[in-house]
Amino acid sequence: MTTPDADVLRKRVLAGLVSHRTAEARERALVEAAREKTAPLPGETRARLRGIVRDVGKSGDLDLILDIEKRLLTEELENQVAAPGQETALENSLKDLGIAADLVKKARDPEAYQAVAADYRRDRNKDRYGAPLDEARQFFKSHVNRLNRAEAALGQGDASEKQLLAVRRGSISAAHKLYQALQAAPLSFRSQTVAGRWGRNGDRAA
Repeated sequence: MTTPDADVLRKRVLAGLVSHRTAEARERALVEAAREKTAPLPGETRARLRGIVRDVGKSGDLDLILDIEKRLLTEELENQVAAPGQETALENSLKDLGIAADLVKKARDPEAYQAVAADYRRDRNKDRYGAPLDEARQFFKSHVNRLNRAEAALGQGDASEKQLLAVRRGSISAAHKLYQALQAAPLSFRSQTVAGRWGRNGDRAA
């Protein structure tokens, strides 16, 4: 369920999503700034966006975190002069994020997520608590690694962009923890169902 706070954060991100990677984007930013009778520097715009993304990561709203990261990835794809292979990587990240968002919805429905969990039978496909390392868990892990690589690729340059990537990484890590907590509910429901059906000693209950 969308909360007023979540709507406010979404609007703030939309207002702050201005890329400064290309001359065209910089010109657009200046036009928008002129309309608002302000003239923020690119670094100031990124700093503002960084603060917004940090707030999103601390919101505890898993849907909002994924929604904002989707917007950021889309902005990267549309405005960034991608290195060879980067465009495909961004498209794949967006697809994986979409799959993760679908699994979040299923995890809120015990019966629906039990069907998902049933496909993860081997211990190697589960964490130490027995929760499936499903596509959502895989996305969170791989996307954090992608943001790490993107930050490392900047080297000593563009400190404001590196800081934004670090904040995004923290937000996705927070989403990972929220999703793990979300997984616990349907798995607990399944355990109770199994215990009720078979009894504590493994005998089928009447």
